[in-house]
Amino acid sequence: MEFQPEDPDKIRKLLEGHQSVLADKVAEDEKYYAGKACPFCGSKCVPLVDSTTPFIPGRLTPKCNLQCMSCGTLFEPDTGIVIEEGVPLDEVPDITQAELITNE
Repeated sequence: MEFQPEDPDKIRKLLEGHQSVLADKVAEDEKYYAGKACPFCGSKCVPLVDSTTPFIPGRLTPKCNLQCMSCGTLFEPDTGIVIEEGVPLDEVPDITQAELITNE
């Protein structure tokens, strides 16, 4: 059986007058994640859906872990438990001076 997407205009019409239960929760999650910083370097982080347990009973939005935008550390934001350590900033190689490697 082939999936047949519903007409978007029909969906919009069916949803008219109904309150979104997810919009407020998504905004709340975004604010919560934005207030968290990397436990190692203190940089900003981005949320990544936790693929091992994306949905938890009683929670409307997917559970996310946070990954540091600077060093790459991956951690659980509620407990601060580090899932995967990133590269310390002083050990990040300077790729601006690296030689181009070609497969010739």
